[in-house]
Amino acid sequence: MGYFHRNQDHTAGFTLVELIVVISIMAGLLVLSFPVIRSFTQKDDPGRKINQLMALAEEFKARAVKDGKDYFLYLDAVSSRVFFSDVPVDESSFRNAGKKEIMFGPDLQIKDVEFPGIVPEDTHLYRICFHSQGYSDFALIHLEKKGKPLTIKIEPFLSGTILLERFFTLENCI
Repeated sequence: MGYFHRNQDHTAGFTLVELIVVISIMAGLLVLSFPVIRSFTQKDDPGRKINQLMALAEEFKARAVKDGKDYFLYLDAVSSRVFFSDVPVDESSFRNAGKKEIMFGPDLQIKDVEFPGIVPEDTHLYRICFHSQGYSDFALIHLEKKGKPLTIKIEPFLSGTILLERFFTLENCI
């Protein structure tokens, strides 16, 4: 009985192996939930929408040269929608854009778009062209992010776009 004597002083608790298994399972669940949590927090982030718009403008300017055809960026100031197309569209086609659009939330609104020497026919639907020869229309896209005025400047011969932290008019830029 001496060798096989069991100690009767058992203390309640978990073994190290059990703790490691539980922590591993919790870490795995946390890692798997990150993309879902991130998509909820970034869904209506106005800063992300501005960056997305600027990146798409730069992408379509480069794609116009690469593909050898014009691309168009349409902005609707009433619904704060943005739509890209490789063919000119009318207002009814724009309204039915569907998958190719970016919708801004209530925290980000399109105020207007300014073009040098051009007065748009429609005061709420604007079109910016990215030409296959490597240039685009010069445009100032006026936005309002949570009450703060912003301007996206699209230069005709530069590949990038510029975000300005206030409303700029053509007189301020030229």
